[in-house]
Amino acid sequence: MLRFLTFVAFIGICYSIYRIITSTELPAVAEKEAVVSGTNAALTKEKSASRTDQTALGDIPYAKRPRVYLFTGRGWCQSSRTLDSEILASPEWKALSLYQIVYKEVVLPPDISKAPKNNRDLASKFGIQSVPTLVVVTPTGSELGRRPGAGADPSQYVNWVRDVAGIRFRPQVTAGL
Repeated sequence: MLRFLTFVAFIGICYSIYRIITSTELPAVAEKEAVVSGTNAALTKEKSASRTDQTALGDIPYAKRPRVYLFTGRGWCQSSRTLDSEILASPEWKALSLYQIVYKEVVLPPDISKAPKNNRDLASKFGIQSVPTLVVVTPTGSELGRRPGAGADPSQYVNWVRDVAGIRFRPQVTAGL
């Protein structure tokens, strides 16, 4: 009897793992497409339609997104704290960073020699002299532009990043972000 219960518990665990894996890898839209279409041709058409909807929202494929590095001294620099609270928390910036850029924040201490090695390497690669500094880079790694300092309106930062990176589509920001 104990072997049977162990076997049933094992099957239950395996089924639970299967359900977790299949529910996280497949979006709800893909399941709907598979149920609605019956043929591969219809499924292909529906998938391409959903890709068109994504580009209509301004979603740029991850590999083609420009990289935006923010070199900041969040713990000790007042300008960096201002940039964090006013610009990075704005709905415009959130929409930009969700759909159109790859955003990375690089925190630097007052003494750069005490920073982690990869942060020091990035700071020296881009020649960072002061914090906060925004650096826009192509996916291949060449610099497009930089903007040191803080204090501008959030929409000005977002528009500057889009202009430097050549992003033409500007999605309308919703309050739900």
